[in-house]
Amino acid sequence: EVTKEEVCLLTKNGRIKSPITPPPLNNHGNYIVSLSKLANWLGKLVEENGVDIFPGFAGTEILFEGNKVIGVRTGEKGIDPDGNKKTNFEPGIDLHAKVTVFGEGTRGSLAKELIKKLKLDEGKNPQTYVVGVKEVWEIPEERFKPGQVVHTMGYPLKSNTYGGGFIYGMNNNMISLGLLTGLDCKDPFMDPHLEFQKFKLHPFVAEILKDGKLTQYGAKTAPVGGYFSIPKITFDGGIIIGDSASLFISQKIKGIHIAMKS
Repeated sequence: EVTKEEVCLLTKNGRIKSPITPPPLNNHGNYIVSLSKLANWLGKLVEENGVDIFPGFAGTEILFEGNKVIGVRTGEKGIDPDGNKKTNFEPGIDLHAKVTVFGEGTRGSLAKELIKKLKLDEGKNPQTYVVGVKEVWEIPEERFKPGQVVHTMGYPLKSNTYGGGFIYGMNNNMISLGLLTGLDCKDPFMDPHLEFQKFKLHPFVAEILKDGKLTQYGAKTAPVGGYFSIPKITFDGGIIIGDSASLFISQKIKGIHIAMKS
């Protein structure tokens, strides 16, 4: 549970702490959880209630009757690099449904096709995106307490590039830290991963990580175009949810919460 939080502006070598936590970033009472563990727990719950989950089977095509969505087709398995069928070949399966829910994350391959075909983004603002690079570290005891949250602005990002950093304290001397970087920045050579390395080398962050050990890493994108870039999310035969529907609250840096609610 979040018990301590702060927002600060990083300069190249220093830190200016905000005297208050802006209301959108007030996370007191919220919980810091492992998303992979949460998804695994939820998966077992829904299977116990009769829901079939097919991991490893990608949806590759939307099935239509006119402009009505009637399901999806999964990809073929056992195809070699030249497109020939191997001995373990499995054909794709047509899955039909009264309602098809598209939750593929940012600019999903089927969702973007659906939005284009049905013109669901007509009259909406263009979408913009950030990429978040994240790592999980094990650090010495008492260095950063569980439930402690830090959000940063400024360094290493330039003034014409939006984004910011975060550090979340978890149990067992683990922390999660990352940097969100806007992908519509003016510098075409700007590398979000390199900016994250600079973030970790900042004196404030480096002191937290000193003598620590990297245990996990990853990255994902998020849609940050705001309310007026959200496409029409319902249509005949289905609905779009989560990041695929551009449901992300930039002020609060909240995407998973909205995806779950959607």
